[in-house]
Amino acid sequence: MTDEEKNKQKNELNDIIGISTFANSTNFSFYKQLDDYERQFYDIIYSKSSKVFPELEIDILITGITIDLQTYYDKMKFLLEKIFTVLIYENPELWWIGDIILEGVAGDEPNSLIITFRMISPESEFSEYSKEQISYINQEIKNEGEKIMNNIKNFGLTTNYAILRYIHDYLVTKNVYTVDNSLKHIRTLYGGLVEGKCTCEGYAEAFQYLARQYNINCIISRSNSHEWNFVEMKGKWYIVDVSYDDPVIEDMDLSSGKNDNLQLDYFLTGTEHISQVNYPKYSEDVAHTLVYTAYGSDKKLITYPTIEKDDYIPSEEEKKELDLIDFSFKNINDSIINNEYTTINTLLWKELSNNYCLKDEMTCIKDIIDI
Repeated sequence: MTDEEKNKQKNELNDIIGISTFANSTNFSFYKQLDDYERQFYDIIYSKSSKVFPELEIDILITGITIDLQTYYDKMKFLLEKIFTVLIYENPELWWIGDIILEGVAGDEPNSLIITFRMISPESEFSEYSKEQISYINQEIKNEGEKIMNNIKNFGLTTNYAILRYIHDYLVTKNVYTVDNSLKHIRTLYGGLVEGKCTCEGYAEAFQYLARQYNINCIISRSNSHEWNFVEMKGKWYIVDVSYDDPVIEDMDLSSGKNDNLQLDYFLTGTEHISQVNYPKYSEDVAHTLVYTAYGSDKKLITYPTIEKDDYIPSEEEKKELDLIDFSFKNINDSIINNEYTTINTLLWKELSNNYCLKDEMTCIKDIIDI
């Protein structure tokens, strides 16, 4: 394909996915920014990736193609950057998915193409993980989330404000910020929720995961060097940056369970918030300059909601609920010790494993998208 043809094809694609920087904030989601055709791919990939034992190779048969198969395949590679960006931003629990690795071969039917997605890149730190290992890690994530939710229930928290404040302070207290790349999960939900050692990605993805357990609309936001969250409160959107609120302070004990450094400088703040700890104003901070794809390009494939200029102001009822919380987090690193739960969980694991073995012997049926 010549450069002229590539540019023409790219322009055609931009006509399809061209969008503005900010979207309508009402009922916002990245998923809603996909068109019907893109959602077909997203839905298949998501459904197969979110199984107890996720599929690590996914085949999609596309029929009724009216253009040259190679041209169609090249166009799909452009579209898939948007689809996978939404998949990653919406689902931190799919932590093993990163680079888009795909192959295309002509199908048996005329004008058809089979695209195979390899959900873990050979270059990924998770390249040796099996679906069983991923499933086990996901169960640990679920267990830790349930422990935190049980704490919230025991405190009697009912307002989104108090729930988010507990999650924020919990993650600051539990986590130790690190860029030690010998730890595989420092940039994933697992690192931020279970291991307690992570970069900004771990904080943000753990915060999103927990907030969504309460149907709080919380999304990932990214720059070229940082990751944080936007949260919807009463129809308006605010900033939460948990890792910024867990600053590294010289000569202070920052081990897991300690929170003397905890800040609230980026908890439900607006874009014009003035920092109390020498951070730049959000709207002037280069580290908070948004990007619009998960893959480091300058394409604007997604939009974000409009963020309020002013900080969120809690009601008296919301502030009163904070008095119910024990912010010392004395037992933050305790595991749930419940023999009945462990026994049930072990039996469930064996049952799921047996079902998986039986299913693995069945003939694979490809999902079909007819265009």
